[in-house]
Amino acid sequence: MADITLWKPEPDLIIHQALGKAVEEASELAKILARCLIQGLDAKDPKTGIPNRQAVLEEMADIDAAIVWLLEVAYRPDDQLLERANRKLAGFLQWQKMLEDDREHSDRDPTLDNRWNAGLDFAMKQLCKLLGVDPQSVSWDAATETLDGDVRSVIGNILRAKLGENWGPDGREPEGYAGTVADMIGSKANG
Repeated sequence: MADITLWKPEPDLIIHQALGKAVEEASELAKILARCLIQGLDAKDPKTGIPNRQAVLEEMADIDAAIVWLLEVAYRPDDQLLERANRKLAGFLQWQKMLEDDREHSDRDPTLDNRWNAGLDFAMKQLCKLLGVDPQSVSWDAATETLDGDVRSVIGNILRAKLGENWGPDGREPEGYAGTVADMIGSKANG
């Protein structure tokens, strides 16, 4: 018994070519879509200068033509195809609404944006650098369930790493430190 499935190619020449053309056009569309994910829809092909948005439209038209041709040569008109396409489109539109709702919410909650989180991490690490604190010695887990509380908690953890466990935001001076946090930051920034 063979270790592979044995088959022969599609015997009808026209259907064979229509299948091949559909694969070719689908791969060209996939290629430009991948480039758009990497470079952005409004960027341009670095070699040809053709806008990605224009290239996507051209490739969508090409795959659309290939699909129409394949439908004409290999399938009989059938309402099942239209029904499936409509169901799929309804699902895409529902997904789009969910994404739009999330995007609207993310305008109010910056933590849903990875750029916010990256910027906050950068700022906290810069604060560590300014204070001479090893970021590895800081507990980054705040878990206060509020944006303000989490930020304050991590800043407090950085200051505790610098000033000692007895330091607290209640106005107590840390052991062995004479001055304010502002004085310390100012002297570190100037020194």
